[in-house]
Amino acid sequence: MPPKKRTCSESSQEREERLRKDRLRKAAAKALETEQQRNERLAKDREKRASQTEEQRARRQAYDRDRIATVRSLETDEQHAKIQACNRERIATVRSLETDVQRAQRQVCNREWIATVRSLETDEQRAQRQACDRERIAARRCTSWREKFNASFLYDCSFNYESEFFCLIGNMNKICHHCQALK
Repeated sequence: MPPKKRTCSESSQEREERLRKDRLRKAAAKALETEQQRNERLAKDREKRASQTEEQRARRQAYDRDRIATVRSLETDEQHAKIQACNRERIATVRSLETDVQRAQRQVCNREWIATVRSLETDEQRAQRQACDRERIAARRCTSWREKFNASFLYDCSFNYESEFFCLIGNMNKICHHCQALK
């Protein structure tokens, strides 16, 4: 829901300052809450959203989209890169803590969501997506393998290692004497 103004005489600068202070106050409160308090807060939020009408939900989502678009348009390239790095780190942490069952459930949900989105796209949108995919894959294949140190620990499945003249990938037909793994 869009935030409500407290007074009619509030200027846009005063409103922005009030909202900034509210955000800081809420962030500080969230930082101090325990795991149980966080779970209770999130449960209340879910209940509140579940009781919203379709009109209220659509209005909230439209407001959120506009707000996020405005915030992103004001970001510098450095800020954007920093946010992306934080997101990557957060997602990596969450995924490292998930169980195999949770991972499988997440992947099933992702597959279903992608299938739904793709079933709704037009022929023009599909052609555009596929063209972008082709360009991205072609560009990635043309990228040279620069950082080779510890590369075996940072395997990138989108990179074509076989195209490198010094990288000989053969059959996995040797058995390790210690762990019996094929190498």
